[in-house]
Amino acid sequence: MVALVPGIRKSFRWHRLSLVLAGLCLGCNPSSSSAPSHPGEYAALGDTSPQICDRLQRERIRDGNILEVDLFLKKEFPDWNEPRDTDPLSRAPWPPGFEECFVESKNEIRVERTTCHQFKDLLTNADAWKEIYSNAHSISAPGILTNGMRFAFRTFGSNQDCRVDADSTRGDGFTFGWTCDNTPLIPRALTRGQDVLPLGRVHHRWNCTETEGGTLISTEECQVGAAIEVADALLLGGLRDMMQRGHQVWLEGIKCKLQNKDWTLRTDSDASVS
Repeated sequence: MVALVPGIRKSFRWHRLSLVLAGLCLGCNPSSSSAPSHPGEYAALGDTSPQICDRLQRERIRDGNILEVDLFLKKEFPDWNEPRDTDPLSRAPWPPGFEECFVESKNEIRVERTTCHQFKDLLTNADAWKEIYSNAHSISAPGILTNGMRFAFRTFGSNQDCRVDADSTRGDGFTFGWTCDNTPLIPRALTRGQDVLPLGRVHHRWNCTETEGGTLISTEECQVGAAIEVADALLLGGLRDMMQRGHQVWLEGIKCKLQNKDWTLRTDSDASVS
């Protein structure tokens, strides 16, 4: 059984665990020189690129713990960690409880020849996320996501128990988002076999604005709590970079699907990466 410790954010135990995890992880984080280089590729992501869609098919993110996910993203998408933040909507205030993000990530993409209505149909169908985003696992949703609905999934090596709490429309687009309780999957070898896990909170917000010839889609996330501090220590301060890489994979999958309705990821059993 997982023990949930009240007031865990202020607990000295978890601050000490953060330091232990950071020290134990020194030998498991690859150096930047070991990651393959893809020079100039990230700068071209705004283009419609069948090569990108092929890469997403080929380089699937398997379900695993947070270290495994981070190592894979560093290896396969080393230059996908730079934030994109030209969307003015991404500068809106965070909701109560998220005024000071411990980790904050922002990504965006332009999608030609599509509408925000088409994107929202795709975004709110959580059961279909696995067809466009290989980092979404064990999805449980009662139907099309609407304001107030609860759902759950696993991503970035963490279990997410979520509730939709943002759904607003305007003339040229919409904002949609959810808040989740976050429990990271930490390798037992790094917790000395203990099942005690910290908790964190995550707010994930999506914006869509219709532009000339298509749409501008941005996704942003604010993370707070002890789980986030432990995860960042475990990744030696690299949690934000992991989020940037993974969310860009999600956006690129969305673009592949919106521009080719027949495009879809293979099933998890067909994944060929680790």
